[in-house]
Amino acid sequence: MKIALIFCLVLGGCLPGSGADSVPAATPETAPLARPTEAQASPAPTPLPVLKPATPAAPRSDAAYTPAEVSYSLIINFDYAHHHLVVNETVGYTNRSVWELPELLFIIEPARKEGVFRLTGCKLADELQGSCKLEAAILRVALPSPLKNGDQARVVLSYELTLPAQPNTLGFTQRQTNLIDWYPFIPPYLPASGWLVREPGKVGEHLVYEMADYEVELQIANRPATLILAASAAPKIEGSVYRFEMKRGRSFAWSASPEYQTLQETSGSVKITSYYFPKHQAAAEAGLKAAKESLQLYSDLFSPYPHPSLSIVEAEFFDGMEDDGIFFLGTEYYTSYTNSPRSYMTALSAHETAHLWWYGLVANDHAKEPWLDEALATYSELFYYERKYPDLVSWWWDYRVNRFSPGGWVNTTVYDYQNFRSYVNAVYLQGALFLKDLRELVGNDIFFMALKEYTLDRSGKLATADSFLNAVKRLSKADLQPVTARYFKNN
Repeated sequence: MKIALIFCLVLGGCLPGSGADSVPAATPETAPLARPTEAQASPAPTPLPVLKPATPAAPRSDAAYTPAEVSYSLIINFDYAHHHLVVNETVGYTNRSVWELPELLFIIEPARKEGVFRLTGCKLADELQGSCKLEAAILRVALPSPLKNGDQARVVLSYELTLPAQPNTLGFTQRQTNLIDWYPFIPPYLPASGWLVREPGKVGEHLVYEMADYEVELQIANRPATLILAASAAPKIEGSVYRFEMKRGRSFAWSASPEYQTLQETSGSVKITSYYFPKHQAAAEAGLKAAKESLQLYSDLFSPYPHPSLSIVEAEFFDGMEDDGIFFLGTEYYTSYTNSPRSYMTALSAHETAHLWWYGLVANDHAKEPWLDEALATYSELFYYERKYPDLVSWWWDYRVNRFSPGGWVNTTVYDYQNFRSYVNAVYLQGALFLKDLRELVGNDIFFMALKEYTLDRSGKLATADSFLNAVKRLSKADLQPVTARYFKNN
């Protein structure tokens, strides 16, 4: 997420302003496409069209949701000097639900900002005839016949991106270009409610991706000789062409800079690379160490990390931002590092690494149930300090949680808040306190067994509050109601 520099801690991991993944800072937020802060709310987003389920039929339940099989093939020509991309994208989609789909729907987040996205082509592959309609940030592709269980459709898109000049998750500065949430993608289809599409809120996140396979070919023109790329997968480089392959990834992001320095470590078979700006090596080493150790720890506690690489990227936008196989940490954490694990650099590296599970492996509706990833990622920081720096556990509670006087309901949505501080205090911080009380109620062994069961059960799928709580209930005879009533609205 994103934050600023008045070091206000929020809890590391995915937001702006007063910062979930942030230091106690209050520098104005400059990223309207990412998450707006209370210091500067982004302009009102273009309203999305009303979305309806495919075929109204008998009563449906989103519990019947089955992930589709999705693949993305992206061929990119990137003019680095002119900040312009020409992309050909082929998307394969196999319907695994029992419901028939008369259309496929794409979310195009860059289309929210005028002058950034231009669609130049849209068609069905295999000589099938369909129709395409782009409205606001939604592209609807009508199919010649409804897509039944087991049927596959392939859509071929061509488009151009003109990157905005801004230090953001999608944009460029003199020293860095970032592409996060940058390509058209098909969201999950929920039987009871249709395509999972959410509008941006004033705080937090709203996009939900299906797990997918990625093949990316990137050719760069007018590139600086020292240009280095960081991405969700490790590249194979052939001259000016970069090729990436990622299996079962939640999303694909990348970043480029002529100034990146690199450090590398390995954790088992996983290659971890830190990309940082000059003069920040000590902080980069600390972040790399925390990422490596927390990757090992979370692989033991939750489930094995599924990818062969991990990239850690210093970013010119504020706060932290997770993606699959890669995460970003704002420069303010590097410059404020004081050669101690009592730092945001260490805590937020553990937080963002946790998002590889609580976002990557296990997805959730980030707009409607943000606590499922943010509270878990925040509380996972504590697991890291308990194992590696047990003498700093009290410091962590005071510095990351208690000093902000947490309050509010944990199970609120991103639309319930007008400012970031209140959102973080409820979703991140009260969420961490809820998990602490839940752990004390059911006991340490059952708590961690439930986390592992929850991860394995929901891996590659979508989770809900019921998914999480039911994993605990299956293992514990304790009455959870007093704890949930304390933290959950209408419980």
